Amino acid sequence: MLLRIIYGLAFLGFSFQISALEDWEARHLLMRTGFEPSNQELSQFKELNRKQAISKILKGFTEPVSNLPEWHNQIEKKKRKGLSDEERKQLQKQRRQRVLELKGWWFRELIQTQNPLQEKMTLFWHNHFTSSIQKVKEPYLLLKQNQLLRKHSLGSFSTLLHEISKDPAMILYLDNQTNKKGNPNENFARELLELFTLGIGHYTEEDIKEAAKAFTGYQVNRKSGEFVLRYNLHDHSKKKFLGVEGHRLIGEDIIEILLSKKQTARHITAKILKEFISYELPARVVEKFATDFQTNKFDLAKLVRSILSSEQFWSQKNYQTMIKSPVELIVGLFRSNPVEISMLEDFKPVVQASRVMGQDIFNPPTVKGWEGGTKWITTHTYLARRQSLSRFIKHGMEMRRMSMGNPKLMGKKMKAKMQTEMREMRTALLSEEYQLK
Repeated sequence: MLLRIIYGLAFLGFSFQISALEDWEARHLLMRTGFEPSNQELSQFKELNRKQAISKILKGFTEPVSNLPEWHNQIEKKKRKGLSDEERKQLQKQRRQRVLELKGWWFRELIQTQNPLQEKMTLFWHNHFTSSIQKVKEPYLLLKQNQLLRKHSLGSFSTLLHEISKDPAMILYLDNQTNKKGNPNENFARELLELFTLGIGHYTEEDIKEAAKAFTGYQVNRKSGEFVLRYNLHDHSKKKFLGVEGHRLIGEDIIEILLSKKQTARHITAKILKEFISYELPARVVEKFATDFQTNKFDLAKLVRSILSSEQFWSQKNYQTMIKSPVELIVGLFRSNPVEISMLEDFKPVVQASRVMGQDIFNPPTVKGWEGGTKWITTHTYLARRQSLSRFIKHGMEMRRMSMGNPKLMGKKMKAKMQTEMREMRTALLSEEYQLK
């Protein structure tokens, strides 16, 4: 009887394993839920079975370990009238410095975090609910959005969706600041339906217009940087959205209607599955996970646990079949190898390397974010990957040599040993295999 139950559950997609993880299984789990693992991490997980390893990874929310930038609670003064040319230049210089510090802060957190899955999912939502520093212009608001994405990265998608509709950076990025009664701006409403929930083909242009009306008056107080609903700018007229009519439909109502649609669960589930399992999955697999996701009230941690427990995730045919993003590549290098993080005083080399490789965090190319997948590799970016990794490896080994004392006093055997280690590391990190996860 017990065997029948186990076989039945296995048929539904649940994966069972009592023995400890094999080397490839531990590496697969750690790379898909985080970054390139260190030998120490691999050893720890190879002592666990699948269920234990998944529970260890899904540890719940943890606070960032990196100190926030000094200006983390300061919004930039917007008064520019009467400023001299020199004062304007200083203001622009300050903003550029804060943008660099913002990017450096997140890279430091990605490298040092004890909760890689949380940062991986924060990066995922950063590419789903996109906002760009070029458009928003205020680093403080992008930092607040990043903290919001992290807080709900494995929480409730429902809560996250409601919160992002009131996020100041998002409001500015998608022009909802100018969305007013009698003169609606449809940018946020369009992306809410097309990218954030339903996907193309599951709504009409009329639905976009009605949703835009519901979000009129959702603005940012430019002095405080906080969300405010200005009722005098809100359209209180009767609205009809996705077949639902109401005299007082506001933004929150639009989101609840979207969450009631199975297509929202499908769209989000399909995107998350592509992050963890494969770029291509049968519709029936997506449907199964989407049904559970909606039934569990959009609980992201439960969805991820279900995905990691599935036979599709543990299929060896999905091992090392996905391409690491530039951020994953760089972060993995520092997390898994003896390359001293102390060599990065302001993280400018890391920020520049990621940008040249095609992923400039806090500055996605379009509202659709980075396409990712096979798009990460082009003739240009592949060369940039090799050159950047080479520089980091060389610099890291130089730092290691210096930490061991005067190189001139180092014995021949020690020198030979370090040269061999450097060649081996360089060969491994510049291999095509290292580009995969």
